[in-house]
Amino acid sequence: MIAAGTPVAALAAKRATSSIPIVFAVGSDPTRDGLVASLGRLGGNITGVTFYSNLLTAKRLELLRELAPNARGFSALVNPRNANAQLQIDEARQAARALGVAITFVNASTEKEIERDFDDFRQQHTDALLILSDSFLNISGRRIAELALLQTLPTCFAYREPAAAGGLMSYGASRKDATRQAGVYAGRISPTKLFCILFCIL
Repeated sequence: MIAAGTPVAALAAKRATSSIPIVFAVGSDPTRDGLVASLGRLGGNITGVTFYSNLLTAKRLELLRELAPNARGFSALVNPRNANAQLQIDEARQAARALGVAITFVNASTEKEIERDFDDFRQQHTDALLILSDSFLNISGRRIAELALLQTLPTCFAYREPAAAGGLMSYGASRKDATRQAGVYAGRISPTKLFCILFCIL
């Protein structure tokens, strides 16, 4: 069996085999990504769980705006290597327009870039920070939260863990629960003897 933690990994596995079972746990729409034909009838050798994290960007900005009502200049951290980066940027831009606030998108795909970005936030007078849904940014969430606290910068994350580490808030489904559910599916596929290839590409 192949377990995939990102759409890129799941698609690579799907292209590689039509017989080995594939179980995915992703934050995007599996139909739009081409993983399955429909959510009602997955078909083939692939199944999994989605927590639709990438589709909640507009709501996160809206909530951040409510918690920081005096903020005018918003920035958003985005990992340009994420396959869904442009989708999230478009949603955030549209939401900012509806809210009547300015938003600037800042690339961050390394720890060094994150440190540099926070220096820029101080100089640019960023009032609030949205962190777009991404595995690398989630892994770096504790450091992002620490830097934001030093600047008293309100933040909104896609996942709970960075908020628990000191970020202002998060909004989204639980990755832990989604991964657990994917494990349940894997157990149903091979309840007695499970061979699992971890196939994760950031």
